[in-house]
Amino acid sequence: MATKTIGYKETKEMLDKAFGIIETRGCDVQWNQAPSNSTALALADEQGVEALLYIHSQAIDTLRESGYLYIGHSDVEVDWVLDVFNNTKGLTADCKDFDNEKILVYPEVLDDESEWKVEEGEEPEHELWNEILEDNPEMSPQDIVDGMQSNSDVELAKASTIH
Repeated sequence: MATKTIGYKETKEMLDKAFGIIETRGCDVQWNQAPSNSTALALADEQGVEALLYIHSQAIDTLRESGYLYIGHSDVEVDWVLDVFNNTKGLTADCKDFDNEKILVYPEVLDDESEWKVEEGEEPEHELWNEILEDNPEMSPQDIVDGMQSNSDVELAKASTIH
């Protein structure tokens, strides 16, 4: 018996249905408008957005690679958002710690031994990481990671949601 597969396009269609419902309640959905948590939150602040779900480019890469999408949130009713995703046919969503974790959304068929398929033309872009590598040709990837950790804004990092 062939293993069932699901990919980005099918999943994105399901996500778009849920996002449409969420936006009707006055929650802004940022899709690929920022490369990171802090940039997404700064952009929303600059635009005067209060209730926000944000999916930055790194999260989209994770979705394209694995089928799992981690959605950042700010000033939203997380339990209601979870209900919307879980009531959208084909999706499963979870968030155990509303204050400190992102919302995890994925196709429910991944629970049933289906496999994620990286579709041609939908490969992860890794834009942010590639830009950093290009801008720092003299540094190894590990040097870059070490530098990012030692120079990070600890207070800002504590305030952002994790996954």
